[in-house]
Amino acid sequence: MFRIKQQRGHASILFVLFMPILFMLFTLALDGAHAMQNKARLGDATELAALSLSAHDASNGNSSGEGSGSKVNRDIATNVINHYLGGNGHVKDLKIFRSSCEDIPECLEGLKKGGKRYHQYQVSASYEEPSWLPSWGGSEKADNMLLVSGSSTAFKYQAEKVDVFFVADYSNSMSDSWAGPGRKYQDMNKVILEVIDELTEHDTPGATRKHRFGIVPFFIATPTKLIGQNNYCKLSQVYERNKDYDINTAAPNKPGQQFEPITPEDALNSIWKQKNRNNCLPTVKKDRMVGVGEKAYQKYKPQMRYEVYTEIDLTKSIDSFKSRVSEYRPLGWGTHFISGLVRATKLLQNNAYNSKRIIIILSDGQEFPPSLSEKVVEGGLCKTVFKKLNTGKNDFGEQLNTRIAGIGFDYTTSQNTALVNCVGEANVFKAQDRDELKSKILELVSEEIGRLK
Repeated sequence: MFRIKQQRGHASILFVLFMPILFMLFTLALDGAHAMQNKARLGDATELAALSLSAHDASNGNSSGEGSGSKVNRDIATNVINHYLGGNGHVKDLKIFRSSCEDIPECLEGLKKGGKRYHQYQVSASYEEPSWLPSWGGSEKADNMLLVSGSSTAFKYQAEKVDVFFVADYSNSMSDSWAGPGRKYQDMNKVILEVIDELTEHDTPGATRKHRFGIVPFFIATPTKLIGQNNYCKLSQVYERNKDYDINTAAPNKPGQQFEPITPEDALNSIWKQKNRNNCLPTVKKDRMVGVGEKAYQKYKPQMRYEVYTEIDLTKSIDSFKSRVSEYRPLGWGTHFISGLVRATKLLQNNAYNSKRIIIILSDGQEFPPSLSEKVVEGGLCKTVFKKLNTGKNDFGEQLNTRIAGIGFDYTTSQNTALVNCVGEANVFKAQDRDELKSKILELVSEEIGRLK
């Protein structure tokens, strides 16, 4: 009996002696699991951050030392990692590198074999957060903190160059305010310029293929220069000049008397024909000249309003395009996207450079006067346009691929039946503010966001 009690006492002593060791092993096992979990999650988080950066694809100029990346990219990566890991710790040693195809041997080798050009983002970071249990030492912890590191790479195929035609509403209502401090036309102008900057930011200098941009402003008509003439006019695709209208004696508050609608059949048959003076709507004298205080791209010279704010055909001269668009102002009453669409179609007809082309209709309201555009659409005008623009090949022998989409802002787009029936419900979008407007345009133009490597 005494021997058994003595053995029990030895066991108790041994248990007490081994308790700290067992607890330390338990702690190390628990913290080890914590570290392994965080390391795996950080790997996923850096993958997601790299993919997010390739999606945003902003400039990555170093903000504070080599490999620091731009402030915008650092904010994106930090937010993604913190959100993914729960936000109990903080990101350390964040490095962001963006490499172009010229800096990636595999990309250059792929180009020789007919592969696509791409660029890549590499994100590496450490994540530090409090340990679950009191520190017992170990290489993974310092001051009772758990530190793990991870890195990932994502690459983005550079999208094919695109011809982008903006068919933009410059009717009088575009002078109104909406969400935010600016007027509608001011925000639209800025968004168009910002989109162009983002799309051309990474263009390779001296490259043969580049994005091209064009714009057709519209209201009741489009400001257009007639073929073979030096003057500009209010060119309509669905109205003709009322020959009985006397601009000098008619009542100025009844502009509808200036013109009369043509039949949908005539509109359809005349899409590809050159328009003449009969399609130029009368302009009252006070609307002819650029107003005092307004800017004109040829400064200090009296100019016709429709010469200043006229359409711009597809161009790679980005600086000139941006300078002109930044000065666009509302043109007058009425909203007829059909005139803008047909005019853009006419300009695209014999201008097949990039195989991918997109016409983006931007408007803040329904058609006015109503019903005429609906009749023209029902007559098959949009189907004819779409078929024509997707037939044939470009200058490089590539099949043409043209998309037409509409973005409405500050109104219910579903009520614009003419637009919905023209481009299809799946190609009509709504924007509530300038940021959403910009996002929608970029979504339409950009096709791929990046792929993990």
